[in-house]
Amino acid sequence: MKKIFFIIILFSSISNAQPDTNINNSNSVGTFSQIWNDVKSSTNNGISFFKRPYYFDSNDWLLTGGVAISTGLLFLVDESVRTNIQNNLTNAQNKIVVAGDYYGQGIIPFGVGVGLYFSGLAFNNKPIRETGSTLVQALIASGITVTVLKVIFGRERPYSNQGSNSFKFFQVKNVFNSFPSGHAIIAFTTSTVISEKIDNIYATIGLYGLASLTVYQRLYSDNHWLSDAFLGSVLGVVIGKYFVKINKSYSDENESKISYNVFPVFYKHSSGLGISISF
Repeated sequence: MKKIFFIIILFSSISNAQPDTNINNSNSVGTFSQIWNDVKSSTNNGISFFKRPYYFDSNDWLLTGGVAISTGLLFLVDESVRTNIQNNLTNAQNKIVVAGDYYGQGIIPFGVGVGLYFSGLAFNNKPIRETGSTLVQALIASGITVTVLKVIFGRERPYSNQGSNSFKFFQVKNVFNSFPSGHAIIAFTTSTVISEKIDNIYATIGLYGLASLTVYQRLYSDNHWLSDAFLGSVLGVVIGKYFVKINKSYSDENESKISYNVFPVFYKHSSGLGISISF
């Protein structure tokens, strides 16, 4: 029986998510007004992100140049890395990398972000609401960024066997959407935002480990070159950190901590990965 990977989101410890006692009910913002304010704020943050290159300083350009050079150097080993991985495919790896594939699919992290946002809204928990909002904003920015770059560069995917230097600029067909990796940027954006919010070394290791598994899966499945995955990963970290920083509107000492646990789930002939987020 084919194994099916799935993710379960469990919002546990709901009883601990008490309304913010610092907010006077008579002066509290209505739910719809709060949503509208968050939408406007998110839109402004998104515009600010895409305008950011116009305000780059020397350090920003130095970082950009370093990433560009590193990506270019990886082009030199793309073929050899691909050959090495494709020559070492195993049944055990086939089962393991599925988790990485799902983690990099935008619909799942986006669902987590939306779930966190409305949970925080329902329980009047500002940190949870802002975590969800931040994740959604970052994922949308990541999605737009990677889509534009994919279309512009039009790099052919490895499985087409046309070589790592095959580019047909301004293409929308999937086979020409290799550079950079969409799964990688989504995975690292998600891990960065949640890691920054949880601020726990073990959670950080687990989150970035899962994102790294996503990168490996993209190489393993022959959908991307190493340079594709590298650039997508870097962009994910940068975008995640940017939106965490721009959304930080409360002090660390007043910030509620978020507990994030990952655990295996087995049901009949299927197996999966469960995620428990407590607040």
